[in-house]
Amino acid sequence: MLLQAAISLDDPYYLLMEQVNTVCTLVFAGELFSQFLAEGFRYFDKIFNVFDGLIVLITLIDLIQAMPGEFRRPFFVFVSAYLRSNWLHL
Repeated sequence: MLLQAAISLDDPYYLLMEQVNTVCTLVFAGELFSQFLAEGFRYFDKIFNVFDGLIVLITLIDLIQAMPGEFRRPFFVFVSAYLRSNWLHL
């Protein structure tokens, strides 16, 4: 909160940090996804992997909520349709 008061939203430094945050989050999400594909649910046997997964999930939720409305709604529609179609086969 103090950082937001010190840096305006139009500041180039703030915009750069937002882009770095997005890139790092996507890299970590890709790493988590690839490890999950390789190990399956055994990936979550280690507590550090669970912690990493929670951090990535929280950050992804933050990025999705920061999206403009015209991008956010189709994203949620796609994800919910994908999950419904795949969970019906379980």
